[in-house]
Amino acid sequence: MAEPPKGLEVLKASYGVQGTFTDVTEQTKKLVKDGTLSFTVSAQTLGILDPAPGVKKTYQVNVSLNGAAPTQFIKDDGEQIVINAPTVAKEEKKDTPAGQVMNVVFYTLASVAGAYFAWSFYNFGTKGLKFWIVGVLGALVIVSSTITFAVAGSSFSGAGLFAFVIGIGLVQFWVVYFISLFAPNYIDFSYSNQVVKPVVQAVTEAPVVQ
Repeated sequence: MAEPPKGLEVLKASYGVQGTFTDVTEQTKKLVKDGTLSFTVSAQTLGILDPAPGVKKTYQVNVSLNGAAPTQFIKDDGEQIVINAPTVAKEEKKDTPAGQVMNVVFYTLASVAGAYFAWSFYNFGTKGLKFWIVGVLGALVIVSSTITFAVAGSSFSGAGLFAFVIGIGLVQFWVVYFISLFAPNYIDFSYSNQVVKPVVQAVTEAPVVQ
């Protein structure tokens, strides 16, 4: 079931005298500012030609306040009309147990991914480029990006997490690519062998379960 509209909703408005009323619904809607309808009744204020010159006219408006039943307000020429929509307290969205579990999983995966790429960039800067400040700065950028994403990006769920991991991975890839493009021998990749070799050896020498 759809929620009723919040605030002040102009349903119908007219201005004039008996038999010569002019529809001013659209003009009235334009006069609503921040949930309030407030103006002095006159043809000039409504932006229309006087429907009955020299005769006192009446303004009638039907409004709905926060989705309630229509209410009619009547004012004569020169009178001030003021209608305010009472503020409706917003209901805080309560997280379900399943949602809380998903948030924990999301934060954990984002933290693990961020920690891995920060460690990876630190090693690349300090060992691959032999320039520790690059490694430290790169790691700090990734850590700060991870914290920002984890705090503000939980609504993105799995798709957002996937995009985040791919994004920070591509950043490192392009850094390595452009450095290798202009200075092929500048990066010392020997440090990576110290990390990769033990892993490969452990996998290849692992006993096969019959």
